[in-house]
Amino acid sequence: MTAHTRLARPLVSSLRKALTSNALPGETQGFDSRQHREAAEFLARVAAKRKKGEIAIALESTGGEAGNRRMRIGIVNDDMPFLVDSVANAIAARQVTIHRLLHPVVCVERDSDGRLTSVEPLCGETDRRESMMYIELDRTHARGRKQLVEDLHAVLADVRSAVRDWHALQTKMCEDAERIEDPEGRDLLNWFADGSMTLLGYQVERPGEQPSETLGIFSIPGAPTDDGGSLGAMRYFEEGGEVPLMAKADRKATVHRRVPLDLVVVPLRENGRVTGIGVHAGLWTSQALTWPAEEVPVLRRRLDRLDQDFGFDRKGHSGKALRHAVSSLPRDLLLNLSFESMRELVMMAMSLADPPRPALLMLRNILHGQLVNIVCLPRHDNKNVPP
Repeated sequence: MTAHTRLARPLVSSLRKALTSNALPGETQGFDSRQHREAAEFLARVAAKRKKGEIAIALESTGGEAGNRRMRIGIVNDDMPFLVDSVANAIAARQVTIHRLLHPVVCVERDSDGRLTSVEPLCGETDRRESMMYIELDRTHARGRKQLVEDLHAVLADVRSAVRDWHALQTKMCEDAERIEDPEGRDLLNWFADGSMTLLGYQVERPGEQPSETLGIFSIPGAPTDDGGSLGAMRYFEEGGEVPLMAKADRKATVHRRVPLDLVVVPLRENGRVTGIGVHAGLWTSQALTWPAEEVPVLRRRLDRLDQDFGFDRKGHSGKALRHAVSSLPRDLLLNLSFESMRELVMMAMSLADPPRPALLMLRNILHGQLVNIVCLPRHDNKNVPP
């Protein structure tokens, strides 16, 4: 007997209704009543038994015409932020195309063994909310299906750990901010903690030791952020480098956006010596990436210094051109570069305004461990760039 037949029919009907009640435009196109019913029955099998804190995932092939084979995935989890984008990015990383993604969030009741006994529309009791995802995608080979399910379990575990430790990550960043003497560096950490960075992890790194005091995604063993990077960062701080040190990790985020993690690094000192580093990992929010440069801590000080170096009146034509050039560049990139490299980049950006022309600039990040390539093309040339 299948799991969905063990469920009372009203429960399956409730899941069927929830599947499409808040679907995005286009997600139900070509989704006829038979497919709708089969999808609800499949999701009912996935949801039939699950205890709080567990992840239920099922994947099965659905047939289809030759050359158009499909499979579907059902995921049932406690409701929390970042689920849909993290799952979609994990699937995209396997180069598998998603054709339909339905994501109802419902309130449920389960018995002591985790068996589903009630499904209701979204309610105000957050501890009863469950996320239920139904995804149709291109079929892949058996090994690829197994790897995809493993990836999804790992990604959802990362999401859970980041969400679980969110407040602890905020508190830790604020505590580290208070220990920074430079007011601009202190303001930057507080700005990040106040919502300008999606905080995902924290750990202490010391040479020759395993990471400690781990929070968020770092509480799950995984790839290092920058293998051997702690020595370079410690040397940078010993030589009087600015606090915090901003960097891009070698490791990509699995939560929210699949891009290199942004690292905010602070020194750990004992008796005046740098003995390790505290590494905050996260992602600049979309809003922070476009925030006015004059209001971004540390970056605003660099902008003032550029005014002084160039002798510009900030209210004059050249001063406005400088601000326009800085505003056209990603904020995270600018703070990953030394002031000298940022100055070179801004000068190039200013020079491209008239006449418009292509340009290439290669720069090293602050610790010289990464090469940043910047390619600028006039808008009318973009049509000739291969996708």
